[in-house]
Amino acid sequence: MQASDRFNINSQLEHLQAKYVGTGHADLTRFEWAVNTHRDSYASYVGHYPILAYFDVAENESIGRERYNFMQASDRFNINSQLEHLQAKYVGTGHADLTRFEWAVNTHRDSYASYVGHYPILAYFDVAENESIGRERYNFMQ
Repeated sequence: MQASDRFNINSQLEHLQAKYVGTGHADLTRFEWAVNTHRDSYASYVGHYPILAYFDVAENESIGRERYNFMQASDRFNINSQLEHLQAKYVGTGHADLTRFEWAVNTHRDSYASYVGHYPILAYFDVAENESIGRERYNFMQ
């Protein structure tokens, strides 16, 4: 198989994944795919009355109660995806796999980089510690 064939196959796959929502992509984990599928399924159940009526009869509940239950279940998945979105948007908030120590190390490193990069903060530390700005910059870079 030539490189051009592989590129063509990959571009076709990406096209199909964009066309058919829910098929995922290379960066999507199995768990994320399952969460997305569950959330979208619940949203579909709420939006399609015949499916909702089927669940209504099968579980011997009212349609309103079934709709409420599906919306509550879908909100759980939606909250998790919102949390992941916020963690990606605001760097430094961490994620589920980050330990407390790793978070503290990252915070200290980023703080020192911010001190060195912002002259007014560096000047504040300079006055507070009675050192030159160059010495403070050197200390923070260590």
